[in-house]
Amino acid sequence: MSKGTSRLFSSLIIVFLLAITIPMVRDPEQNELTNEARSQFPGSYINLPNGMVRYKLSGPLDGETVLLIGGLTTSLEFFDSMQLRLNQAGYRTLQFDLYGRGASDRPSHLSYGKSTYIKQIDNLLTSLNINEPLHIVGQSLGGGIAMTWSAAHPEKVRSISIHASAGYLPSPPAMLPLIKTPIIGDYLWWLVGNDFAVGNVDKYFSDKEETREIAENLRVSLRHSATFIGYRTAVLKTLRHFGPENLETSFRIIGGTSIAVQIIWGDKDELIPVLSSARLNDWLGGKATIEILKNAGHMPLLEKSELVIPMVISHLNTH
Repeated sequence: MSKGTSRLFSSLIIVFLLAITIPMVRDPEQNELTNEARSQFPGSYINLPNGMVRYKLSGPLDGETVLLIGGLTTSLEFFDSMQLRLNQAGYRTLQFDLYGRGASDRPSHLSYGKSTYIKQIDNLLTSLNINEPLHIVGQSLGGGIAMTWSAAHPEKVRSISIHASAGYLPSPPAMLPLIKTPIIGDYLWWLVGNDFAVGNVDKYFSDKEETREIAENLRVSLRHSATFIGYRTAVLKTLRHFGPENLETSFRIIGGTSIAVQIIWGDKDELIPVLSSARLNDWLGGKATIEILKNAGHMPLLEKSELVIPMVISHLNTH
């Protein structure tokens, strides 16, 4: 073997070893989600057919129930400020961690597609003996889940309020098709998945300076969730199997019902552009009430809570 060939061979071996070890070195998932670990998270727990779920049920027992559904990476704490105000307004609220997030289990056998979240909500409501029709509020992926669950159970829904909702993405990220490809996508996700899941927090907000503290609190929460084994896999499977960029069927089903829909969006959303709100409303038959917030990003509830919460309460009071 010539010296040149030997050096090339050695270089390839080094590249190969780096390709294998870098993801392992960067892997933040070092912890098992044990009962002791769950004690670090406030809230209650219930064992459902597909695993343990953390939830918080609060507010007056005789109040209409509002189901609060978080996004692709967030935990139930995302809605804490809204929960408090809704309870004060007379509503009962149900927050919960989606499978794979927060302190809910991360079952490896789940697809994390539409059926996963429909069944999770079905099982949660049944186990908590919540049978009356619900108001539903969903953020980002949670908006897509809200529409998907509502399309499956329109008779169980009073009203829907979705914020920067999944459903339509006019220009999907160039890397998304690669991430959805087996083997190649799995490796890419090991390289970039952690940064995607917890490193893009600043992109969620329009005014980076005004929301510095909010962004840091969110970053801490996401990183805590991401230390438990199974988090990134759950996020990856959701991207692959839920199809959050194309939920036309669910929106059209709701458009054919009498269910009132509110759409709230920030005009500076860097993740899902505000023009998506018009397409979602088209699928709804044009019946939604659309609220566009100036100088707000992808998380209007956190960035403009003083505007968003009264809008939601007004919507619930009307329906």
